[in-house]
Amino acid sequence: MRTIGRRTPTATRRIDKFVKAFFAKISEFQKPPRHPKWQDTNLAAVIPGWKRFEGADDWLKNHREQELANRRDQFNQFLQERKIAPGRASSISEAERNKLFEDFIRWSGAR
Repeated sequence: MRTIGRRTPTATRRIDKFVKAFFAKISEFQKPPRHPKWQDTNLAAVIPGWKRFEGADDWLKNHREQELANRRDQFNQFLQERKIAPGRASSISEAERNKLFEDFIRWSGAR
């Protein structure tokens, strides 16, 4: 999200409030009956020459960290269900790791 012109503290607060509300609900806009173009929305896209609003940058960073933690927990659960200790996962071959990851993607999609 980019803003134009000088921002007052009130405007900054309002934009930040909007970013938090809108970004948190973007997945709702990407579902029917909304226009299919909403599915193309990428809030993390970088536009050369534009500086992202600081509140949007913060939201994206926090969201990425939460997503990563959730995926890590899901992957550990996936490994446990297959009786593979998370510590042992680092000692398996690259081919096995790729196969496990493909299985994990299918597994997480089925949940």
